[in-house]
Amino acid sequence: MPGPLREQKLGQVVSALQQASGGADEESATIIAGLMGDALAGQADLLAARAREVDARLLAEMNSADALFTLWAQQASLATALSGYDPSKDLAALDEQARALGVQLTAAQQALRANEARVQELLDLAKGREEASTGFATREAELRKALNFAPAPDRPELARRVNQARREREIASREGEVLRAEAEKVAPASKELGLGIKRVEGQIGSIETTKAMLIEKARTEREASQQARREADETLGRLKAAAERVLAIVKDELQPAVSEALGKYSEASSRLNQAKGGASRGVASARGASVSHAVGSVQREYAESLARAARLLHGVSGAVVGLGGGAALAQAAAQMKTESEEALKAAADAYEEASSGLSGSEGPGLGERLAKKAREIRGEPEPAPESEAAPTEEGLGEEGEAPEPAEEPVEEPAAPSEGEQPN
Repeated sequence: MPGPLREQKLGQVVSALQQASGGADEESATIIAGLMGDALAGQADLLAARAREVDARLLAEMNSADALFTLWAQQASLATALSGYDPSKDLAALDEQARALGVQLTAAQQALRANEARVQELLDLAKGREEASTGFATREAELRKALNFAPAPDRPELARRVNQARREREIASREGEVLRAEAEKVAPASKELGLGIKRVEGQIGSIETTKAMLIEKARTEREASQQARREADETLGRLKAAAERVLAIVKDELQPAVSEALGKYSEASSRLNQAKGGASRGVASARGASVSHAVGSVQREYAESLARAARLLHGVSGAVVGLGGGAALAQAAAQMKTESEEALKAAADAYEEASSGLSGSEGPGLGERLAKKAREIRGEPEPAPESEAAPTEEGLGEEGEAPEPAEEPVEEPAAPSEGEQPN
């Protein structure tokens, strides 16, 4: 179901449950609380998905800023080394890089051609089977028409031939569908290969550009040094702007989105807690554990994004001292680092809470994995295995051996309907 329609439906469900809760008896109120918790968890999943969309844009912006940072560092180093620089060693290294990239480019181009040929082959086969299906359909129609006017003695044979033509038509149609589906499955690889080819070509182009810069620098050392410095300064300006965009996305978009999702999860958890007093206490506990699991994932992903943004802003703050604004970026980086640590702690707490909400057949395996994840986040050691107590005489079987414990099936509660990405 599309996100907007799901959001609308969940809103209607929540509204209806709120109306139904008025004047409900205790048992009904407990049931409604469970249903309300599920609906609110669904809304929270949608909000978490939106937060992840913001996080994806943040990641793209940080990748861009990282690339600019690398470029700036290269340009700044080049500007320093240009005076009196002999480019021969650097040119040789760049040639080696270009050669290696050329090998990659050739391999990628061959792979692209092979993939495109495979797609075309599958499409041709699919077309052939579809045409065959059309032919069988025509034959089937002709036989059916003949069957309608055939004398009684001829009808059994014509009926058999009609069924045979129908089966052949269905088989050919299914084969055509399978082949076309396989072609659609294989086709996206061509796009990825094409992007990879463009990326490698761009890298080779960058190497050639750098080589040209080094050759020109050798001829006019001073002018080349000044040019490289100007380029580094320009890149630094772009880097500062990119860092400020990262900061804006975190403060204006990601933090509110995460806060809204966590708030909705909190509402869902509160409702599910109210449902734990009913007959389906185990189900409510499992649902509450699922919500806590989702909260842990949201907090952990948020903490990781904040940590990376903090590292980026801290690095940029030192580079842009001459442009101004470095202190503000450094302060924002420190705050993000603190918030990242808090979010990571909250993730560990949520995983631990989810673990404690799972027991018996509701998912002890998952519960232990979540508890382990919480310990990993906190840097806590794994608990030592419990020593096995010797069995008493009363606990021994007829042959003097301890009886085997019965194995119980382990079921894991379903993850939230949307929004969570498994890690």
